Amino acid sequence: MTKKLLIPPTYSNTFNQPYSVTIPFSQTWESSNLSAPLPLETTTENSNKADTSPHFSETTISTNERSSTSVTTNEFVPVLPNVIKPQHLSVNSDSTCANASSSIKRSIGEIVTLPSDSAISSQNLAAMKWIEKPENFALMKEQFDSSSRFARLVKILIRIAGRYLFIRFVAKTGDAMGMNMLSKGTEISLKYVQNEFPDMEILSLSGNFCTDKKPAAVNWIEGRGKSVVCEAVIPSKIVTTVLKTTVSALVDVNYSKNMVGSAIAGSIGGFNAHAANIVTAVFIATGQDPAQNVSSSNCMTLMEPWGSNGEDLYITCTMPSIEIGTIGGGTVLPAQAACLEMLGVKGANSESPGENANQLAKIVCGLVLAGELSLMAALAAGHLVRSHLRHNRSTTLLPENSTFQSTHVKSKDFLLPPCKDSF
Repeated sequence: MTKKLLIPPTYSNTFNQPYSVTIPFSQTWESSNLSAPLPLETTTENSNKADTSPHFSETTISTNERSSTSVTTNEFVPVLPNVIKPQHLSVNSDSTCANASSSIKRSIGEIVTLPSDSAISSQNLAAMKWIEKPENFALMKEQFDSSSRFARLVKILIRIAGRYLFIRFVAKTGDAMGMNMLSKGTEISLKYVQNEFPDMEILSLSGNFCTDKKPAAVNWIEGRGKSVVCEAVIPSKIVTTVLKTTVSALVDVNYSKNMVGSAIAGSIGGFNAHAANIVTAVFIATGQDPAQNVSSSNCMTLMEPWGSNGEDLYITCTMPSIEIGTIGGGTVLPAQAACLEMLGVKGANSESPGENANQLAKIVCGLVLAGELSLMAALAAGHLVRSHLRHNRSTTLLPENSTFQSTHVKSKDFLLPPCKDSF
């Protein structure tokens, strides 16, 4: 079978995951230039040209129906970049495609204040401008980076409120979630700044400008942790025979519910059906901090008709703030470590620090996309209540004297549950 994808010529295929084949969507991303052997044959036109322009070259991938590949970009990418859509994408009815790229971003926001008798224009703004100068940022970065083998300061975001200066530190933290690294590095950096501004008082190392474990627009806009986009094309045959609905119905319900409904509710990052269900389950299973599902569940689910006749379904999930790691915290617990081992992302990546956490974030986003598709299909088909009643764990709904053998029937050597719908 041959699939034709539109892939920027500077991209390189790096991963082989069972759920992902990628297509690009941002002109500003750059190739990570990682290379890994792939179980498929690729032919890329103009692949040797160092071309960073937004046009796409055509790549032909010859593989079997269920083989897939994905690409990764540089670590730091726009959280919500301007989208450039490929002109076409043809996939087999059994195949899906996903694009998952992450930025290694951790942030902590602390409060500093200047003396009450100082003028804002002369002190507060002076401190902000001093920190924002490239040469001074380099000095702060040197102090910050000296605190850890892996923590590397990337940028600083500053906001003023009266005499208060709120500073948001953003850094790489390898495969760890990294809050302890950020706290230590931030404290050292601020003490260095105090040498320049001796009257500056550090009120709190955490000033809620991070923002951690609370709904906040700053995480939705600026990102926190990993920023990932996953996408897939679902053929019309799968939509009608498996999901029991239509492409037009899914697109309409998604717009009405996830876009308009969430806007009416004044949602921040809640433009999805139930991303938090999947995020929380994975977090508990892999030893993450369950309380961080607040920001990590930020997700926008988009759907639109696809293909020359608009018969197929194109779906994307954009998650700008997945706070996740593969070392530290609960990842050392036996059960959680076993889950990470099964996913192939246990511990730190010795060859490329941060890639295990990157891959886990991609897995989370891919699972969220699958969950979004399932629930939206149930809503579009009107099956939600019936599905809950049929599949819930309550034994009160089962017939008396029911057993496993009596409630299951065999068909062509496969066990079918009694709730199997016949439509």
